[in-house]
Amino acid sequence: MADEVGPFDRRTLAWLAGIGGGSLLLCLYLLLALPAAPDVASAQADAYSRSAIGHRAFLELLRTERMPAVVSRYASAARAAGSAVLVLLEPGDRRYRLKEMLETAEEVVIVLPKWRGREDPDHRGWLKGVTLRPTSEIAELLSAADVSATVRRLDRRGPLACGAWTADILAPQLLESTVLEAVVQCDGGILVGQLETEDGRIIVVADPDVFANHGIGRGQNAAIALAAVREAGAPGKTLIVDETLHGYEAPPSLWHSLFRFPLSPAVAQAGLIVLALVWAGLPRFGAPLPLARPLDSGKRTLIENTASLLRLGGHGPHVLERYMDAAVEAVRTTLHVPAREPRAQMLARLAARASAGGVDLRRIEPLVRRIQAGAAAGDAVLLSLAQKIHQWKEEIIRGPRISQGR
Repeated sequence: MADEVGPFDRRTLAWLAGIGGGSLLLCLYLLLALPAAPDVASAQADAYSRSAIGHRAFLELLRTERMPAVVSRYASAARAAGSAVLVLLEPGDRRYRLKEMLETAEEVVIVLPKWRGREDPDHRGWLKGVTLRPTSEIAELLSAADVSATVRRLDRRGPLACGAWTADILAPQLLESTVLEAVVQCDGGILVGQLETEDGRIIVVADPDVFANHGIGRGQNAAIALAAVREAGAPGKTLIVDETLHGYEAPPSLWHSLFRFPLSPAVAQAGLIVLALVWAGLPRFGAPLPLARPLDSGKRTLIENTASLLRLGGHGPHVLERYMDAAVEAVRTTLHVPAREPRAQMLARLAARASAGGVDLRRIEPLVRRIQAGAAAGDAVLLSLAQKIHQWKEEIIRGPRISQGR
């Protein structure tokens, strides 16, 4: 049976196994050892920003306090409806979206904007400077949220008494309102207030410095920030921190996720496996090779196989000599030639009886002996001599006419 031919030799298979195993270990290392990088690089007032006005530190504070928080980039209000608290950290100018979200979510925390930052072009994620936003912008945002209140800015810096807490805020931004119920009341106005609505409740934080990276560590600002979110129902509920109003909306996409870390190494692994399978299948393209014909039974098959073995073993000359000797003995037995009569004398007497043009074994016998002794002869020569020996035997035993008829 012929050896089966595989798509790869052993060396190639070893290389493929080594590369596959190494890439798998590298993928596991990247998943376990490397920290997850933020999806967005920002220097503005959002949850991704590490700048002074950003809110990255607030998220770290929530995790430290074991308060579940999710940064949402799609359908934030729908995800928060009924079972979570929607947190809007200094929402942008998309006020029509703000109204829709307030109508959907039941518990909402709105942190009003205050600073406008200018990013440093030489240092991504850093600020080159900040300016105060006009109070008119904050008033428009309050109007879009249907919160009746007036914005006041105090020209001071340092500790600010706020009931049981002390806030440390630069240019404190407070609210005056007859509809807001004060949660954190400071000297000069409301820092954190709440408003009951038909759809639920809104918690309004007047000054974002208690949430911002630069201010959350000052005074008791962190405690005030936690008090605001706890007033909205946390830590019993998950906080959905919206980032769609900052322009970071990104609906979930399977294809987009597959080609991003940490799934991208697994996709690369799968691609390599597919290529290997295609490579392995290339020899099988096209029509399948016919199966080998099974061996027939009977004398013919046995004789053909025996002849093939003898030819492959180089035993043709020996077989030819044995065949000639067997033919002579068959003639001696058939014609009842006495065994004591010499072979040469018998062949001479038989040659005299042969017909004209018949085969003379005395001419063939020397050729057979030389070939047996080592003279070169191809298969065609051996076959021709064997046919002549057979013809000689048939002519002697059966006669020339019968031999020619066969």
